[in-house]
Amino acid sequence: MKVLIWFSIFGALLSYNAGIGENAVREEPVIPELPPVMEEESAETEENPETEEAPAPTAAQLYTEFFRTHYESVDPKTDWDNAAYWIALPDLDFNGIPELIVEKAGASASGLLEIYTIEEGEVRTFGYSRLDLPRARNAVDFAFEGSLSDINIHEDGDGFSIFLASHNGAMDFERYAYYRFTSSDGALACETVSAYVAEMTDWEDYRFDTAVWNGAEYTYDEFEPLYREWLADYFQAHPISDAAYMENLRTYEIGNTEEMLALIAEICG
Repeated sequence: MKVLIWFSIFGALLSYNAGIGENAVREEPVIPELPPVMEEESAETEENPETEEAPAPTAAQLYTEFFRTHYESVDPKTDWDNAAYWIALPDLDFNGIPELIVEKAGASASGLLEIYTIEEGEVRTFGYSRLDLPRARNAVDFAFEGSLSDINIHEDGDGFSIFLASHNGAMDFERYAYYRFTSSDGALACETVSAYVAEMTDWEDYRFDTAVWNGAEYTYDEFEPLYREWLADYFQAHPISDAAYMENLRTYEIGNTEEMLALIAEICG
């Protein structure tokens, strides 16, 4: 019996030495390779399509803003020198965009005409102006004097010619001139075609004894036919050939801002 017990113990030891208790080399467990985790690329944000450019403002919109900025708050009763009394909207250079002519108070009896045109989407002054505005490309350096209520505008080829007359309250000074408007480099341009200045002296019954015309002195009887001839030549050379279009050259006395803006919208529209 004891022998059997010892054989059992001996067998157990043999089993232990055979691998159970030894530091035998063990196979490492095989870990299956997983495909690498790819970071999902965030979808590129689509670029916003370019915004369509807003349409260029119309002449009506530009002139409306211009008047609201510079004239809406001007009261002719307290600031008569800067108020707008009359307006006209002829297309002086026939480019399809009207010019704006504003009559303001001038020296004594003559009015001061300020001409505005539209270039590169903004209102610019073409001649002398009391407003601080950018000047047009072909702006002239002189003031247009006269009254819109008496203005004579005539077709002249690809533009208009304007006859203007101005005088002072004492009736001892008169200026007559006509200017031809056209287009140069795509912008409004102007040239003085003919002009004279007469300094009157010794008025009596609206006749003067002497007049100085461009430095030469004349009696009334000498001066009157010269002036009439000069005037006849002008009107013969520049007839009104399109009476319907002349409707656009009407002048308007402004009673209030809303009336004025309605006229701008009507003519420019």
